[in-house]
Amino acid sequence: MFAEVKVYCVPTPTHTVQRESQEEAGPNFFFDQRALDSAHRKQKRQQDRGPPAKRRPPPQPRGPCWFCLGGKEVEKHLVVSIGDHTYLALSKGGMVPEHVLVLPIGHYAASTDAPPEVLEELGKFKSALRKYFNSKDQSCVIFERNYHQSQHLQLQVIPVTKIPSDALRQAFIDYGWSMGVWLETMPRETPPSELAYTGVPYFLAEFDDGGNVFTRPYGRFSLQFGREVLAAPLVLNLPNRINWKSCLATKDEETKAALEMRKNFEP
Repeated sequence: MFAEVKVYCVPTPTHTVQRESQEEAGPNFFFDQRALDSAHRKQKRQQDRGPPAKRRPPPQPRGPCWFCLGGKEVEKHLVVSIGDHTYLALSKGGMVPEHVLVLPIGHYAASTDAPPEVLEELGKFKSALRKYFNSKDQSCVIFERNYHQSQHLQLQVIPVTKIPSDALRQAFIDYGWSMGVWLETMPRETPPSELAYTGVPYFLAEFDDGGNVFTRPYGRFSLQFGREVLAAPLVLNLPNRINWKSCLATKDEETKAALEMRKNFEP
């Protein structure tokens, strides 16, 4: 079984494409550990003082944001379901027909920035999506990428044919190793605040069995990392759908797909 799993990340003919997308990933990330420790101590002092009398509204984006639900840039025809603090939408340029995003309605950059009520509702959406895809005899991989130009928290949820979680997890670990990235395994219950300080880039992938993988990239890290792993021959075998720009559909096609997903997901 171990030998079979190792095949997931053996370099394939798409390796050149993956390298090219890695080169597009933008500037390196390096951080002063003393500054991070100082910021962490400041956060801890604020927490020790207790919650404020009135919770502050979410921070405002520095520029146009395609994912703030109240913003004029968001493509509302992709929305599938709306909660109190979060919403579900089809991914634009998704890898597969029911590739969806779970996002906060307000503007938060990452799970490490989101307040408890947002995290709680994100968890409810994730649980409902797992049940939905399991009812279709599918697994799903959920990943968050907080780096490069990811200014709004996005949970990417991608269904795959029923593949054991340990095999999917090993695919991420092995591919990361081939790219010089070390992914740690940790339980699903680990809170975001224990994963990284606010402002530190990270990648987190979650699987149905709760054994997640996590890394803090300090160097070049492909913006398409999660899609590259899932595009491998023994997962989705879709090397031509690594880049979302290669998967765009017309607005009519997107609207029809969102309505179909909404009808199916409603129960």
